Formats: sequence, structure tokens, C-alpha cells
Amino acid sequence: QEQISRKEHAQYQAKLETYRKIRDKVDHQQATISRQDPHGGRLLKKKMHTVQAIGRRFQREAEQMTPMPEWEEAILAAFDPVKAALPAGKTVLRLDLPQLTAGDRVLAQNIHLWVTGPEKIGIIGPNGVGKSTLLKLLADQLLPRDDIRAAYMAQNYFDQLPRGLTPVEILAPSGRKEDITRARTLLGSMKYQAEEMDHPAASLSGGQCAKLLFLAMVLRGSNVLILDEPTAVLTPQETDKLFAVLRNMSNDGKAIVIITHKLHEVMAISDRVAVLRKGQYVGDVPTSQTDPQKLTEMMMGRSVTLNIDRPLVEHRPLRLEVRDLSVRSDDGVLALDHVSFQAMGGEILGVAGISGSGQKELCEVLTGLRKADSGSITLEGEDVTNLPPWAYIDRKVSHI
Repeated sequence: QEQISRKEHAQYQAKLETYRKIRDKVDHQQATISRQDPHGGRLLKKKMHTVQAIGRRFQREAEQMTPMPEWEEAILAAFDPVKAALPAGKTVLRLDLPQLTAGDRVLAQNIHLWVTGPEKIGIIGPNGVGKSTLLKLLADQLLPRDDIRAAYMAQNYFDQLPRGLTPVEILAPSGRKEDITRARTLLGSMKYQAEEMDHPAASLSGGQCAKLLFLAMVLRGSNVLILDEPTAVLTPQETDKLFAVLRNMSNDGKAIVIITHKLHEVMAISDRVAVLRKGQYVGDVPTSQTDPQKLTEMMMGRSVTLNIDRPLVEHRPLRLEVRDLSVRSDDGVLALDHVSFQAMGGEILGVAGISGSGQKELCEVLTGLRKADSGSITLEGEDVTNLPPWAYIDRKVSHI
């Protein structure tokens, strides 16, 4: 389906380019024809009607083209459920840990975690309680085992990819033609462009790296997935598709252990939820018997309201104004391209985007840690563009 779709789209684009040239030519002729040539004007008008009819036909053709396969469909087609299945009820992990430590620091105590196959376990808790440390410990225990095929996606998954290799080389290390074709099909279904498939992994965005690592785990036939914040750099739509894949894989015999900070995600993907709080393993609960409110109270140890009171602020003076700001990343790539916005007093301005979209560079340029190529930053009416960090500190700007 992917190959047919690509061929149809390529042919369509070629015809569309020819159509655009003809349309632009007739447009130009209509704009430049002399009013003293009414006969020529009428002919051009008829010609434009014909061109517009061709355009409408092209639009109908586009609606009937073979769609690109959704990436969850392509992954599931590459996944062999029989080969990767775990026996029902198989003990994947039985961990009884008196203390979870990082160096001399005790992160959590009295951890009792059981995982059987196939089962989806979510691990939640506030920052700093040892979730990632616990997951790394689980990976160290499970990866060497011969009776399962475990795979680990760490929070810093960039370090797990051979960054000098291309995505195709990572997914098809054998170099066989059929493996390369399958790799390209899977990458194409995940919205990889042709040039991204053949450039080193070091040049990929965070979201593309995450999808590439997940693909590699699937193609290895892994039947135990250990995932630390896998959705951190995915869009909501990509997250939904990833969870659809994970649910299907679990139904086909995979065990999954996942960390996420988002309660709606842990409710959507897990069968059981394990909770860490203030250096203690609180316990676990079946997902079907809980909800976000109860999980929040387990994490915090007290009743917490999830409804935020947003009072109306009548006086909203202009505090910060950014105009046509352009900034480059450490690699010299344009991270912010003529960005403009205002932040008013009495409001919280949110900046959304997947990892690698310029958030880091924006925070740094607004606090003097990075220079702007062009544009301006005005704070309380004063131009502070490219001032040093101490100047921002003196003006009561904080960077957390």
C-alpha cells in the first residue's frame, strides 16, 4: 500500500506542477492583455474556465488516491505475534527491594513489584522519587535473560541510537534488499521523509528518534518493553497511535512496563499502576479500579483538587514583547525564525511544541544565555536584546 501510494502521489505532483504552470501562464496573459483586444480577452476567459475545470478534476483524483498506511498498521504488519508472545501468566519479574538508592541517597524503600506476561504496568510518582532509577534497575535485570527478549527505551534515548548510522542502516543492519525495503516502508509510515531515512540519526528530531528506537525494538521481536517516558516528545496524535500499537502488542503476548507523568496516559495504557511517594513504595492498584483523582492522592498522600481556580485579572500591563526574533541552535540551524509574541502581567503564557522545536533556544535567548541573530526583546518597555545573563537577573527575570 505504501509503495502504491507513493507512486500515485509522485504522478499526481508531476501533473499538478504542469497544471500550475499552465494556470500561471493564463493568469499572466489575462493580466497583461490590452483592453483594446476584447476578442483575445474572451478567448483567455474561456481558456481559464477550461484550466479551472482541470483543477477540479485533479482535486477529485487526489481524493481517490491510495492513502499512506497509518504507522500503527505498518508496525503491526511487521510484528510477528506468535514469535514474540509470552506465555500467559509467565513471571517476567518478581522484585522485592528493601531500598532503591542512587549513590548514597535512598530514593525509595520496600518496593514489591511483580510483572507477569502479558501485562501492562504503569509506574507513577512525583519527580525525584526514583522512577527512572527503578526502571534502569529492571532493565539491568531483564536484558541479559535468555527466556525473554527485553528491550529498554531510556529517558535519554538519544544515547541508545548509533548516531552515525542512518535510520535505514539501524533498522536493516543485514543490508539485504528485502530488509531495506521493509525498513523504508516502516519509516515512511511514520512520516519520515526520504532524506531523513538516509541521513545520520544525529540529525533527527527528538520525536523521530523516539519512533526510530521503538521501531528497532519491534523488529528485534522484543516481548518485554521497558519504556521511560516514551511519549515525552510525541504529539498527542502520535501518542494515541503508539498506545494503539502497545495495546495490540500486549493482546498478542507482550509485557510492558512504562513510566509516564501524564495520568490520562497511564489510565489509557496500563492494567496496573504502581505508585512511588516520598521515598516509599505506596503499592499498586488495578487501573480499572482507580481514576486520576485517586492516583493523585496516592502520589501526594493527601486530598488534592485537580480543578484550577483562574481568577479574572483586570489589569494586564505589557511585561514582555518579542518581535521577529531569529535564533540559531548549537548546530547553527535556525531554531527560531522571526518569532513574535507578547506576555502580559497577570497571565501565564504557555509555549507548546514537540522536543527540538526551539523551546530550549527560546528560554536561553530570553535570559541572556544565547544570542539572537535578529529581532528584539523588550522587557518592561526596555530593549534587552542580547544583554548578558546578569542584566536579566538584575531585572528580576528568573530561569528555572
